Amino acid sequence: MIAGIFASRTRSFFCAAVLLSLIAALDYAVGIEIGVSAFYLIPVSISAWGLGLIPALGFAAASAALWLVNDYLLGAQYYSHPGIAYWNAGIRLIFFVSVAVTLHKLRSAMEKQERLAAVNSEMVSLVSHELNNYLVSAQLAVSLLADMTEGRRDEETSRYYLILEQAHRNIARTVKTFLNKARLETGRFKLEKKETEFRKLVFESLEHLSYLAKDKEIELRTDFPEKVVPIECDPDIIALVVANLINNAIKYTPSGGEIVISLKRSSAGLAEFSVKDSGIGISREDLESIFTGFYRTEQGRRTAAGTGLGLKISRDFVEAHGSRLEAESEPGRGTRFFFSLPVSGYRT
Repeated sequence: MIAGIFASRTRSFFCAAVLLSLIAALDYAVGIEIGVSAFYLIPVSISAWGLGLIPALGFAAASAALWLVNDYLLGAQYYSHPGIAYWNAGIRLIFFVSVAVTLHKLRSAMEKQERLAAVNSEMVSLVSHELNNYLVSAQLAVSLLADMTEGRRDEETSRYYLILEQAHRNIARTVKTFLNKARLETGRFKLEKKETEFRKLVFESLEHLSYLAKDKEIELRTDFPEKVVPIECDPDIIALVVANLINNAIKYTPSGGEIVISLKRSSAGLAEFSVKDSGIGISREDLESIFTGFYRTEQGRRTAAGTGLGLKISRDFVEAHGSRLEAESEPGRGTRFFFSLPVSGYRT
């Protein structure tokens, strides 16, 4: 109903004018014993939001004038001087104008932000599309090179080919994620949920990231139930979240540390996934800030490079699944990131 008021300038003007007339009539009808003066703000606010500054200033003046008429006719006999009614009207006019200007600036700022967000999303979409084209060419080149050297590769060379293929898949997944992020901001994002074997999804991420952990002599442990737990999710999106959490754990865990990746069923048909490291930890004051985007703790900046955007994107994608990415941590005692997703086929 409220959105309908601002569907067009004509409708906004009509609603503001009708409300102003009704409020003025009500103000006169109830007299000075019942205060309805604050309701004059309603047509002023509607005009400021739906019509612009100039019409809003007109409604502010009209509201103050009608208030003066009622005040003078009904209250002048109670004032010690007739000019008091005019003084009150002037104060009310200043107040109405202030409200109109403030709402107009707020609306203008919101529209500007929406335009910037749209431009940003279009740029991300364009860059993601171009990167995807380059990735297709890179994949073709690697495949051709692999075919040319088939039968003549030693074990180490074959391992390098596997690393290249896995890196290509991860980059392609990241590009798709940024594209989905742009769609999420413009309301065009759509999840492709399906039954997913979560353990397999995690192991695919570990195939690539385990080399980073090995270089730092970090022990990667998995704690999964023996029975497969099928999860209802978009596997490509959640795979990026999982990879980002594991990658962060490796970055901020010192050499010789430990990372535990676990999945356990909880109540109400949910399964909780978590990544717990023995790294630098996060202070209580920074726990929420790390999800705001482009925010990094002071110790985090000293420990490893990064942009601070990954956790925000990860939380946004988890929230798109109806859940929430959370963190538990103490400085110097590591951090645990976790979220829950519905178990596929669960019935209460």
